[in-house]
Amino acid sequence: MGLWASIKKNKELAKIQKELGKPKSFSLDDLLNDNSEQYKEALFDMVEKYDFLRSVIIEHNANRDDLKNIYRMLIMAGAGQWIKGNFVATAAFAFSQTLDFILTKYEEEDTNWSEVSFQLIMYFEKGKLGAI
Repeated sequence: MGLWASIKKNKELAKIQKELGKPKSFSLDDLLNDNSEQYKEALFDMVEKYDFLRSVIIEHNANRDDLKNIYRMLIMAGAGQWIKGNFVATAAFAFSQTLDFILTKYEEEDTNWSEVSFQLIMYFEKGKLGAI
């Protein structure tokens, strides 16, 4: 990926993370004005838009429903938290290494999503690059 594409992707990611990583309350006002679905769709659009991410999806024969299911499982398993400027459940989709990791785990039977979430949290906590 070129430098310009990387900068553009990171700018998109920052906007998406900011919205999806907002603390949730269950007030009537927040429930009526929840636009998280719009930002989840923007996340999946981003994944499909960039060749280096789209190639991972193609390699795993994944579709948008798979991405939605993975996101939901990550949130439910504890990855919905901020670690060193990354909202983990969202950032996991934005890098080819972490995307490959979560899609591989999705294909496995009996995946422990709490363990997957923990591994992602540690990956971002340690500022790792490369394979997870």
